[in-house]
Amino acid sequence: MMAMAESSRPGSNTFRRFYRVFRWVVLAGTIVVVILILRQAPPPQVDVDPAAGLRLQHKMRELQNSLRAGRSHTLRLAETEVNSWVSENLALSSGVSEDPTETAAGAPADIQEVRSAVQDLKIDLTGDRLQAYVVFDFHGRKLTLILEGRLQVQEGQLRFEATAGQLGSLPIPQMALDRAVQRLFESPQNRDQFRLPPEIGDIHVENSELVISFEN
Repeated sequence: MMAMAESSRPGSNTFRRFYRVFRWVVLAGTIVVVILILRQAPPPQVDVDPAAGLRLQHKMRELQNSLRAGRSHTLRLAETEVNSWVSENLALSSGVSEDPTETAAGAPADIQEVRSAVQDLKIDLTGDRLQAYVVFDFHGRKLTLILEGRLQVQEGQLRFEATAGQLGSLPIPQMALDRAVQRLFESPQNRDQFRLPPEIGDIHVENSELVISFEN
């Protein structure tokens, strides 16, 4: 009798109703998150210029001549030239199922695994910020990742100060984004990947151009 009386208390009934509602709210929220992750974000509006490759070759020859002569040199690359370099030099995957977003979930990703999963990469330069639009393969499904921030050099290593991130159509919280980027750049297996040659003094984005300073 006492057990039946306790189970029929108003507080107990209220808790059960709350639990049932909360369970459905969590389920609905999980479904929304999965849908947003699987929904690919639209690519940025990146300028296309067929002559960008030729201009890039010319600028690289000027850089080589300056370095051979022992002179300092500042290489300025427009957005079209950066994307031309990316398309020519970055080996993109044709279907390797790795997950480059493991860093966003808290695990330090290996940069080689990230590179093997990338299927497309577009760079957007705006003001002093760089936005990378990445299409990658995750167990046979194409997902998109957008990272925006500022490039900088610290103690001879390339660093990225993330200001915004988006997995599919789902924004990544700033705290999780900072932690993921920090683990990616500071993990022992990646440290050498981001170490710059000694002649490179600085890398940053300025006036929507990628600026690389070479010193002798």
